[in-house]
Amino acid sequence: MEKSSYKEVNLKNISIRKIIIISFVILLTTTVGIISYITFSSWRESANDTIIRMADDLNREIVSQIETFMKGPKQMIEVNRRLIEKGIVDIDNEANREMFFVNAINSHDGEGVYSFSYGTESGEYYGARKNKKNVVEIMRNNEETGGHSWYYSVTENTTAGELVLEAGKFDSRTRAWYKAAKETKGLVFSPIYKHFVMDDLTVSLAAPIYSEEGELQGVLGSHITLSRINYYLKEIVKANNAFAVIVEKNSGELIANSLNLANFKTSTDGDFERLPVNEIDNKAIVQAYNNYMNGDVDHIKIDYEKDRLHIKYIEYQDEGLDWLVITAVPESILVADIMDTIETAFILTILALFISVLIFLKLTKKFIDPINSLIDTQKKFASGDLSTRATIERNDEIGMVAKSFNRMANTIYDFINTLEEKVKERTWELDVSNRALAENKDQLQLILDSTAEGIYGIDLNGDCTFINDSGVNILGYKDQTELIGKNLHLQIHHSRKNGTPMTVDECSVIKALLEGKGTHVDDEVFWKKDGTWFSVEYYSYPQYLEGEIVGAVVTFMDNTERKKMEQMIFNEKEQFKTTLLSVGDGVISTDKQGKVTVMNSVAEKLTGWTQVEAYGKPLEEVLNIINELTREVCENPAKKVLETGNIIEMATHTMLISKNGDEIPIEDRAAPIKDRDGNITGVVIVFMDYTDKKEKLMQIEYLSMHDHLTGLYNRRYMEDAISRLDTERNLPLTIMVLDVNGLKLVNDAFGHEMGDQLLKIITRVMKDVCRADDIIGRTGGDEFLIVLPQIDGIQAHKIKKRIKEAASTEKLDSLIVSVAIGYSVKINSHESVESIMISADNQMYKDKLKYGKLMRSQTIKSVIDNINLKYDQEQIHIERVSKYCQAIATAMSFSEKMIGHLKTAGELHDIGKIIVPPELLNKAEKLTAKEFEVIKRHPEVSYQILKSVEEYTALAEDVLYHHERWDGTGYPQGLKGQDIPLNARIITVADAYEAMTAKRAYQQTKSKDEAIVELEKYAGTQFDPDIVKVFVEKVLGKEGEGEKWNK
Repeated sequence: MEKSSYKEVNLKNISIRKIIIISFVILLTTTVGIISYITFSSWRESANDTIIRMADDLNREIVSQIETFMKGPKQMIEVNRRLIEKGIVDIDNEANREMFFVNAINSHDGEGVYSFSYGTESGEYYGARKNKKNVVEIMRNNEETGGHSWYYSVTENTTAGELVLEAGKFDSRTRAWYKAAKETKGLVFSPIYKHFVMDDLTVSLAAPIYSEEGELQGVLGSHITLSRINYYLKEIVKANNAFAVIVEKNSGELIANSLNLANFKTSTDGDFERLPVNEIDNKAIVQAYNNYMNGDVDHIKIDYEKDRLHIKYIEYQDEGLDWLVITAVPESILVADIMDTIETAFILTILALFISVLIFLKLTKKFIDPINSLIDTQKKFASGDLSTRATIERNDEIGMVAKSFNRMANTIYDFINTLEEKVKERTWELDVSNRALAENKDQLQLILDSTAEGIYGIDLNGDCTFINDSGVNILGYKDQTELIGKNLHLQIHHSRKNGTPMTVDECSVIKALLEGKGTHVDDEVFWKKDGTWFSVEYYSYPQYLEGEIVGAVVTFMDNTERKKMEQMIFNEKEQFKTTLLSVGDGVISTDKQGKVTVMNSVAEKLTGWTQVEAYGKPLEEVLNIINELTREVCENPAKKVLETGNIIEMATHTMLISKNGDEIPIEDRAAPIKDRDGNITGVVIVFMDYTDKKEKLMQIEYLSMHDHLTGLYNRRYMEDAISRLDTERNLPLTIMVLDVNGLKLVNDAFGHEMGDQLLKIITRVMKDVCRADDIIGRTGGDEFLIVLPQIDGIQAHKIKKRIKEAASTEKLDSLIVSVAIGYSVKINSHESVESIMISADNQMYKDKLKYGKLMRSQTIKSVIDNINLKYDQEQIHIERVSKYCQAIATAMSFSEKMIGHLKTAGELHDIGKIIVPPELLNKAEKLTAKEFEVIKRHPEVSYQILKSVEEYTALAEDVLYHHERWDGTGYPQGLKGQDIPLNARIITVADAYEAMTAKRAYQQTKSKDEAIVELEKYAGTQFDPDIVKVFVEKVLGKEGEGEKWNK
């Protein structure tokens, strides 16, 4: 117990300085420690998340590069396989074949394709390849070369030149890519293999080529060397000091890596061997692959060579390919430098703590010493030294305590030494006061009687003790004697103005008297001697004598006229307030010093100031306006109005900067506020948010000069620009005219939305190729114009070439992006710009005639390919309808030209189905009326497409009417009998028979005999009976020994 008491006493004896120092050190150390811990923990978590995101990004970038790398071979196969199958490219024609392969590999330059070839079932092998110098060579392997692969240089007309290499015996039928395509009967990637000539891994994309009878003719292959993927991997990961490998997922064999390791090895006997990932000299990658195969995880951490690696996986799969990408990002890329920084920060923090403690010790000593000095002074004063005073060293709280002590000491000193003199002085002052009191009483009465307000006094009972002359007169009495001694509540305050009684308990005068409080009332009435009332305003105050309430004094006045005036002012004020708050513009009013007095809610919203905040502030502080263009501060409108006395409107381009920094364009005006004498008493400023109006004006201005679809300048602006730039300093001045090939065909075949996308692509191509100062505009539906100042003919030709090349690389679905371009250059000032325009137009039309037809034909082919890809059985349908049409025409003894005409019409009769959604044509249920209306549009679309291509114009009407019926109930025009073109009637029969006998989701397939029954049943209603008879008897061979149809 004694020890505990002793500790408590010791703690109480510790000085304030020590307590403050100890508390400061503990608090500072704890704060720094907690902040450091939180910061370090957050950083570690953030760094880990960042590394994982980096690894994810690297994987996605690698897969994206692989997909891009593999895209070229796919496009090459898809584009060209049809050309061989359809016989467009004659493999047996040497010149035709070699031109085909050379052009094909040149069109995919830079896409990683090493060679493009075709191997036949009879062992022949043709194609083109790029040698080590990236020069294209033609390949031949046939009976003429003895089964050896010979490589030739390419001549200017893209045929074989000199023999440059004899590569040895080669049979494509034994290669993995040939076997894979033959086995799968479709587009497929081969297993990875070593290249026949080059020392590199190779993968091939191959597709089988079949005859019209379904017999395998050969395999078309696009071959890629994989060493380039190594380069891509290194480029992608080097910035992050990471590394990556690509392996075949199931076998674990290497495909590519960024570690400068070989992806295959050669055995001692010279055989080629793939390299498994488990055999590479990188334990981290080996462990990562094994972990993935065991657990199918997507992220692991591995300690490797004094670092921690974050491993991420991503799979890449395609036809025949199943690859795994493994990426490793070292943690040190973020951690190393930061750990050094943390170590330095820790040392600096300790040093800062030490310095802070030293400074704090110095400061506490400086503050505590004056307190100790004050304590010593108080001890001396208490011991009897009344002359001692505290030294004032500071003006802070300690200095104030010292000054207070000195004042107290002076007071005590003076009190003790001057007490007797003060007693005498107070006695004399009391005598003087008594004499003055008697004089003041008479003066007070005189003052009371001379005031305009009524004044009376009451005792505790409410009886009148005095009343002045004004009070007597206001109440309608003759003299004071009529009221003194009477209860004034009952005399003058007994009722309200509506006549209802007011009890003593309700009387504010009596309540204030009883409560000992003052009161002020301005909404009651007093009653006169004659029984009338008047509005009164009165003040009542209790009267005290020796601390006790003895009565009250009431002052009052008749405020009837003032009440009327207040009501009038209130009504006007409310009317002004309602008007001010209801207007949609911001309103600010100032006094004649230009300081804010009133602002409505709209002004508050626009300026960011409230009425309370803005009151009394200079207008320029609240209404902060600048010139939008020069950024200079605008003249204070209130100041200008006060100086001139005129109504003013602000200049255009005025910008209001609100309190929070927002910039708002405004329109404003200011007018003076004048009193009845015409003196200016203030200014009212009315302003509105100009943002919407300004934006609409800018939009109107923009649309007046720009094309709404492409954002390019329109014809009006381009005409002004040409006129403006037609000066000598801009010579040579080139005018370039462009026309999008096949836009109408694209709109008809794919819809106007696709046409709009095509126009936007052309726009982007022109912007990318042209300079920033060149002026580009859209002058018509498919026409563009470029004005090129200071560009001569050579430069213009290069620009034209770059635009065409850039357009040819663009992809829009399966469409071909093509543009016709013509240009003309103004060299001399005397040449008219109109003649330059005409010349450029003529050049463009020549270019369009040269290449437009080819583009439209290619687009037709693209449309057909799209339909075949989207709709089940469509390719089989059009091939069979074409053959049936050919057979009917032959049976009807048509000319060879007309037979070919009908065969082609059969192939193209459903081209308009490009507009029909796949889900409708493949729908198994019955179509709704609305859905059938969509289907019925396809003949008209077919007509529009074929009509736009010169070589197919003659087929357009045959295709348009192939859904008309013999009885006139068909569509689209309801033609009847012989009014329907003969060729259309033939297509109708062929189309119907094929549809009945084909596999369709919405019907049960009919046999040949069942379909014939249907044809004969509806001959004369739906079908031309003569054509049905020819088709059944001579094509299908139902009766007798007529020519039978061979499927």
